[in-house]
Amino acid sequence: MCVVGNDALYLPYDVALSASRNADAPARRLRGNVMPLLREKAEHFRDYAERIADLIDKVADLRQRIRDAMSSYGTSVSNKQTQIINRLTIISAIFLPMTFVTGSSA
Repeated sequence: MCVVGNDALYLPYDVALSASRNADAPARRLRGNVMPLLREKAEHFRDYAERIADLIDKVADLRQRIRDAMSSYGTSVSNKQTQIINRLTIISAIFLPMTFVTGSSA
């Protein structure tokens, strides 16, 4: 007995075996033709995945560099502002008492 789908067919063993081989032949040919292509495509996708991972790492590295540069710039601006405030403090320490002594308001 050979079972095909939901129907039971009563065929001799040799006929059922050759029929199953013949039915499977297109699938085997397709598998034989498709499998190397799939392996090749899978290799390409792995290459792309590696490239994308590398790009993500580079983007993360560049973001960190930008953060460091912005922090350095902020520190530089802060130092420059501190120097200017110190100069203005010295100038006001010199001229403010003279303003009180002379009494000029403008």
